[in-house]
Amino acid sequence: MKPDRLKITTRSLLLLFTLFQSYVHGQAQELQYTCHKKSVCKERLVQVKRFSLSNSDTTFRSNDNGICYVTKLGTYFLLSSEIDTGVEPPKVEFKSFADYRDTVQSWAMFPVLITGYGDDLEPGDWLYCDNRCEGNKADYYKNGQKRVEGTFKKGKPVGHVKWYDMNGKVINVEQYDKNGKKIRSVRLN
Repeated sequence: MKPDRLKITTRSLLLLFTLFQSYVHGQAQELQYTCHKKSVCKERLVQVKRFSLSNSDTTFRSNDNGICYVTKLGTYFLLSSEIDTGVEPPKVEFKSFADYRDTVQSWAMFPVLITGYGDDLEPGDWLYCDNRCEGNKADYYKNGQKRVEGTFKKGKPVGHVKWYDMNGKVINVEQYDKNGKKIRSVRLN
């Protein structure tokens, strides 16, 4: 009888060990991503608190501390109104489960895309160096070419907002009514 009892105990221990390994292995398949922006307005690094990492299959959102937990490796678009270029969002590639820290260029001028940015701002407002856009405003790439320009009233675009590529070519034109509501957007090739 003792050998049978030993087999059950060994079998039970093997099962428990296998379950424990699966649990630990499953828990380890997660990475942390934090992002900072280099502000052109303040010449310092600031943590980006609200962002998401998205691909065609999955979207992961940052928590209130600005940390995004990702459970699938691959290439993602980094989406945040604070670093929106108006062209294509930055790409982030994860090849292993580790902790990633990233720094991206922020722009002087950008639209607020998500709530919770601060104060009484709402999606659709535009900021220039953390203040609501007013009047004619433009922002520039590092090479001196315009990135985006438009006319604003109390943070809302009125008329046209033009987006440019790094060579100065207009690539997108958005038209807004007098209340800042987008009427249409035309992508140019």
